[in-house]
Amino acid sequence: MKMSRFLKLRTGKKLEVWPTYYAYNRTLAISLFEEGEPYGNLTCCLDDAPGRNCAYIDVNNMGIDIVDVLEEEGVGKRTGKKRQSGYVVYPEFSFREEVLRDCTNENYEQYLTWQEALGEDEEYLTVSCRSLL
Repeated sequence: MKMSRFLKLRTGKKLEVWPTYYAYNRTLAISLFEEGEPYGNLTCCLDDAPGRNCAYIDVNNMGIDIVDVLEEEGVGKRTGKKRQSGYVVYPEFSFREEVLRDCTNENYEQYLTWQEALGEDEEYLTVSCRSLL
């Protein structure tokens, strides 16, 4: 089943999904656009390296209901893992790779290249540090 590169919110807004990565730790980032203009970031960058196609959902700015919308739209599912930063607890979400590939761009392709360079049980920061040794 081919997924749309758009996410429809309960408010009726139709947002374009743009997968990319955080330069800090090369983890998956998802930006949202409305009619070509930046709307916000669906994900947030925390001091953690979630697995392939996983990211923490920015419930602080997007609201907790966004996680339900993502699951209802078939974008992926919650992993059950959570990470606290300040007063907010961010849920980790596993995005379906076929959904992200439908939205693919050069930034997501670079993210996948880095993912494939990882050894078993390695995280981004260990790989980049390993090359310095």
